Amino acid sequence: MFGESFGTVRQVSMGEGGATDVSPTSVKRKRQRHSRATRWMVKIFCAWILMIAAIIALSTYLWDWDKEIGAQTRSKDDLIGRRGTDEDSAMLQRGINPCGQTLSGFLHARTPEERSQFIRKPLETIGRMTRYYALNPAVIVDPADLSIDQFSLLHLGEERAISILWRTADGRIFDSVFFPEKGEWRLDWDHFVRYSDHPWALFLSGGGPDTGEFRLLARERLAHDRKETGEIGIVCYAPRSGSPGDTGAPSPEFLLSRDSEEGRLLVAAFAELETKRRPFGDKTLTHDPEDMIRLRVRVRREDAAEGDRFVLEKVLACHWMGIDDMGVTPAAPKVPEATGQ
Repeated sequence: MFGESFGTVRQVSMGEGGATDVSPTSVKRKRQRHSRATRWMVKIFCAWILMIAAIIALSTYLWDWDKEIGAQTRSKDDLIGRRGTDEDSAMLQRGINPCGQTLSGFLHARTPEERSQFIRKPLETIGRMTRYYALNPAVIVDPADLSIDQFSLLHLGEERAISILWRTADGRIFDSVFFPEKGEWRLDWDHFVRYSDHPWALFLSGGGPDTGEFRLLARERLAHDRKETGEIGIVCYAPRSGSPGDTGAPSPEFLLSRDSEEGRLLVAAFAELETKRRPFGDKTLTHDPEDMIRLRVRVRREDAAEGDRFVLEKVLACHWMGIDDMGVTPAAPKVPEATGQ
């Protein structure tokens, strides 16, 4: 009996490391479930990839179609504008280095004759240069210390010029304009030195000729109050080379009718300043005092019982370049109000 029991039943406890048997059918079903889940995941993944590819293909088609339609419907003016922008960029790229070489040669020169090789319209300018350097010191800068701070292309009708702002190692700032002339980029000397017929401070104190042309900074006085009286008043200052944010002593106030030719030019120039627009599309920052405009003017000094009297004879330009263009369009004259019969 003991042997029969031993032969028919054997109990094995879990503590002895025994395991529960798993039937082959159960294993097969489990594998089938895993296989079906994997196939569904693969199908979903493939569908997702196809959807992404379709979106990319559709986007590419629509983009190409949009460009084609845009090319067909783009206006002639837009095409001309785009071409002009490309030409402007190319001119800047070609001109920047030659402009730097021109300025370097100018700064290395020591006499008006040597400097005239690097400036615009030398035959017209050399006489003024000689008189100017007899009364004013030359700009002393080591060209190796110069670095370009900003640059911009100027549009002067059909003509182009390059405006470049230079900064020196000691913090000075110099504003320059270059014009293409005889296959070279030449410096606008009048603009670079802020040429005036006589030093402004000496002229105000009674020295020099009674009439002269001056390149000055101007600030409007009592702008709001003067609009009510139909007048515009300005005070002028001499700019300081290398320190555009500084000025010399102020002039007496010049008071003009807002409807005069000079008054309308000044009104237009201050309106451009308020909207931060510069003449000829110049994008460089001037570093001038923020409420001042640049002027080229002719001023007369007269003897009076109370002392010298100064008269602004003419506003020649609302910039400092040596060109005839005024730089702004004069404000429209005020239309007189109709009176009843």
